[in-house]
Amino acid sequence: MTRIQISGFKSFDRFQIDGLKQINVITGMNNVGKTALLESMYLGINSESSFHFLSCLYDIFVERGLYVPNYAKIESLFKDSAVVHIETDENEFTAEKLQGSELSESDRQIFVRMSNMDHQDFFSLEKAFFFKFTDKNGKVDIALLPRVETMLNSLFEDKNYLASQNTYLSSRTKYANFLKFTYERVTSIFKEDALLSSMRLLDERIEKLNIIQDMLQIKLSTLSSYIPINELGDGFCRVVEILMNLYISEKNIVFVDEIENGIHYSKIKTIWKDIITTCMHNDIQLFVTTHSKEFIDVLSEVSQSLDFDNIAVINLYKDEEKLKYTMVDSVDILANRIEMGLENR
Repeated sequence: MTRIQISGFKSFDRFQIDGLKQINVITGMNNVGKTALLESMYLGINSESSFHFLSCLYDIFVERGLYVPNYAKIESLFKDSAVVHIETDENEFTAEKLQGSELSESDRQIFVRMSNMDHQDFFSLEKAFFFKFTDKNGKVDIALLPRVETMLNSLFEDKNYLASQNTYLSSRTKYANFLKFTYERVTSIFKEDALLSSMRLLDERIEKLNIIQDMLQIKLSTLSSYIPINELGDGFCRVVEILMNLYISEKNIVFVDEIENGIHYSKIKTIWKDIITTCMHNDIQLFVTTHSKEFIDVLSEVSQSLDFDNIAVINLYKDEEKLKYTMVDSVDILANRIEMGLENR
């Protein structure tokens, strides 16, 4: 993905960003729209149909802990216009929230046909709200908004459902019983030894990983038995989750919100080196948000040492309430800015 155009999604009125790289770091003040940008990218790259759109919303709701049983509300995604439009290199869609009286005659016919109802029965629904999804080929899906939300709720019944081969990781720490699903995917492609090698760079005591009692557990050289992986702390689990998802995401896109959460500054260099190397070898595009100056400084240092220049640091900011951005898309320029003491976040 080298570009994205967004309108009507959360804080984005009309926003376009071009020149995206293989590794992209998104910075900016609190509540400026960093997480919303990640979400819009994840939706934009994956939403080839209304079902894919809903499936990706499922991922976002679960990841961010926004889901309350039987209460998956999608209205919060729409701005005042009630129309979300997202366009990327190869995909484009429009999602709308419309009242029945606002639907065109052709839209009504589509809904009647899809719902197997009589056209005359539609008039009792004119005050109801509808969800209209139009894909890049102009194919239209229309449904009652409550039915769409019911469909979205039903996805939560399958805890191991995968909406996309691309990955969205929120800032929340996962627990051992959740991380086991990702580790199962790591073992299915025989990458567990590579994962262990990466983890030993963070803690040389690590000997083995295993799923025991429905949890991902770890064996240390200093202990006689396995312990749940969360016993090593939230920051360690955060790094392991990121690494696991990189190992299973060959030729795909990974989105990580607040990558620095819980990670000690002394491990940042090791983590960035592993991340960049894995992205290079597995042809992965990475988008992360951060507030950490150290993460940006070390990214510059490690990129130079690896002779890797396919990075961008994107700073979001508001000018008269309009969202804008600046981009540093060269390691040399980033290094010069850091040397001069200029702010990059």
